[in-house]
Amino acid sequence: MSTTNQINPPKISVITVCFNASEYIGATVSSIVEQKSISFEYLIQDGGSGDDTLNIAGALLRDVPEGVEVSVVSEEDDGVYDAMNRAVERARGEYIIFMNAGDVFYSADALSKIGEILKVKSVDVLYGRHVIYSNDYESGEVAPRPIGCLWKRMVFSHQSMFAKRSLLAEYPFKVESLSSDHTQIYEMYSNGAVFYETELCICRYLDGGLSVQHYRRSILDRLLGVLKADGIFRFRSVQVVLYYILIFFAEPTIYEIRRRRKS
Repeated sequence: MSTTNQINPPKISVITVCFNASEYIGATVSSIVEQKSISFEYLIQDGGSGDDTLNIAGALLRDVPEGVEVSVVSEEDDGVYDAMNRAVERARGEYIIFMNAGDVFYSADALSKIGEILKVKSVDVLYGRHVIYSNDYESGEVAPRPIGCLWKRMVFSHQSMFAKRSLLAEYPFKVESLSSDHTQIYEMYSNGAVFYETELCICRYLDGGLSVQHYRRSILDRLLGVLKADGIFRFRSVQVVLYYILIFFAEPTIYEIRRRRKS
């Protein structure tokens, strides 16, 4: 892996996509503006909330630290992935991380630590550890699975990933898919993007997103994304299809059993 010798870390854009998220937006915004020892861009892409989401965010953004550039847009969109694509178009950082409503950085120096790594590592995607939490549960640190298993599932959380803005623009989110984050990352990986794993824990993310709420549809969308990226006639296609048939029936049941044990 090549290295760089930048004096300052590359500019990072932190993006929060939200809609009627007054219950969670405060923790997310607070976590971001409390990041220490680094300048960065913070973008909020709101879907036209009708609750107190923007009021809560606005109050917390009045006294942002010096060096933090803030931009807030509220407009109707076609869902979370459309909003994320719009935010990527607005962003000006070299790297982007999504920290959506309910997600928070693991520590106040998480962003500065990542900046120091990106200052010396020439990579397209950097990813690390995460913690999963809900109203009644919090995991320990979860390490990424081997990157070679990406055809099966997400091997790290989307909220623990820093990706080059140019790459996110080249591989935009598929608005109609419930596994668009996995499809996007798999396309990047399949086309030779350079991935780098750090042992740092980057985020705590809120469990229960769209893919969890509609588990079986998200599995089918994940399969379609892999087959499209690989090519349906690739030698591994039969293995891929058989694997996804198995998890289509087994994985939602396993997830529900684990969820009940946690609660």
